[in-house]
Formats: sequence, C-alpha cells, structure tokens
Amino acid sequence: MILLGAEAEASAELVENRRSELGKLLADLGAPLGLDLEVLSPAAQVAFLFQSAQAIRWSRNVTAAEQLAAKVGLLPNRTLVLRVSGLGPGLPVACGVVGDLAPGQVKAIEDATALAAACGWAPRITDHLGLTVLTGDVQFGDPIHSSTNPNLWQTVHLDLVNSTVVMARDLVHEATHTALNTALDFAGVDLDKIDPRYYSPWKQERRPAFGFIHSIVSFVTVVDFLLSTRGVVSRLEGGLATRLADDEVTRLKKTRDPVSQFTDEAPAEALSIVEGILRRYWELVAD
Repeated sequence: MILLGAEAEASAELVENRRSELGKLLADLGAPLGLDLEVLSPAAQVAFLFQSAQAIRWSRNVTAAEQLAAKVGLLPNRTLVLRVSGLGPGLPVACGVVGDLAPGQVKAIEDATALAAACGWAPRITDHLGLTVLTGDVQFGDPIHSSTNPNLWQTVHLDLVNSTVVMARDLVHEATHTALNTALDFAGVDLDKIDPRYYSPWKQERRPAFGFIHSIVSFVTVVDFLLSTRGVVSRLEGGLATRLADDEVTRLKKTRDPVSQFTDEAPAEALSIVEGILRRYWELVAD
C-alpha cells in the first residue's frame, strides 16, 4: 500500500478533531447515543456521531441517535454498517429509509474488509472509513455505484455486490479518495477544481487538477489492491481481479500525456504527496 503524504498523521488529527467537536455538540444537546463509542474505531465514532447529529437535525428529535444505533451493525474491524434505501448521493442517512440488516449483508461487508486486511490494506479502510452504508443491490450486468463525499464524514455509500473482490475493491477505492483529501488538506494544498485541463478516460472528458489526480491516485491504488488479492482469493475471484486490473491499466495508459502535463504544472507540495503513486503509475503504464 502506497501512503499518501503524511496520511496516518493527517487522518489521526482530523478524526480526533471531528470526534471532539461532534461529541461536544451531542453532549450539549443531551442526546442519548444508545451505543458504546469505546467499542468503535476512531473513524467509526466520527461517522456515527456525524450521522446522529444529522438525524437529530432532520427529525428535530434528540432520540434519533438511539434509533440509529438500533439499526447499525458492528464489524470485526470495529467499523459500522447500515442498510439504507432511497438515499441520494451526498446525503446523510437520515434522508433515506434506514432498514434492518440481513445476516448475509453483514457477512458481505465482513468478508470484504477481511479480504482487504489479508492483503495488507486494513489501515487504508479503518483509518478513513467508519461507516459503510449499503444503498442498493446489484444484479448481474447492472452498473455498480460507490461514493464518498467530503461532507459526509468518514462515511462510504456502497452497492451490495455478489463478489467479495469487487466490494473490497470499492472500499479501498473510496477510502483512497478520503485519504487523498485528508493528506491534501493537512498539507494545505488547494488544487484547482474548476479549469478542465487534463483528459480522464474514466469520465471521457477533461477534468480539473483536483479531480484528475484523484482519478490517477485511486485507480493506481485499485490496480495494486486487485493484484494483491491473487493467491488469496478463489481461482474464480482471482481471474476477475486480474481482468479488472488489466482494464484499469488499459485506461491508465491513456493518461500518459495528461499525467506528464500535471507533473509539470502541479505545485511541489501536491507532487510530494503523490510521489509514490506517480512512480508506481509509470511502472504500470510502461510498454
């Protein structure tokens, strides 16, 4: 796993600041939590407190946190999982319908996080993601959706997929977006989010520096994760991982010129954060 700048230090500081801020807010409201925070990872504490505060705001009911606590599932890595339907992207769980978790749904996330851990990727997930929100069921041939949002603290939205490799891939992918945002903020780096200068084969359009480097970092990381699963998963899942990795490398090869352009134009502080990723990028796209 290639670290992004001072990733661990940045995440620890951010999570602690958010945990303190949210804990004080809910204590001032007199909101009963219905959950022992000490059993949760720091990122899970932030995610639960954040979603609880949002639920209280939307419902105007201080018992909303207790109601949320009754629905979450606790995973072996001390993070949480929740089932929510009717939830749009970038919205807190209070905006959807929180449902009951089926044992198979919990096991799917347990297996995905266990696979990531077995391949050496546990810190990326547990340091940056505290709550996995299952938002949909994907049937064969359907598009798969996953997302994080800087405004939804330590939370990932994820489709339920009948593949441990794919679900673990999406967790690593989304955790990497969060890790990069945290590292950039910690270093005080503000990349352009408006001017579309760099072609992205994933969007099939030009993207600003911020979105472009997020694509490069996340998909280089995805390739490394997928390759790391070989020999750990079944032959069937291993074949899938290889095909998915090959597909991403094919897309990465289409970005040689824009990556060179980004390297020429980006501030040194940004390049320092993604130095290891760019080194790995050039290894992957070499003919």
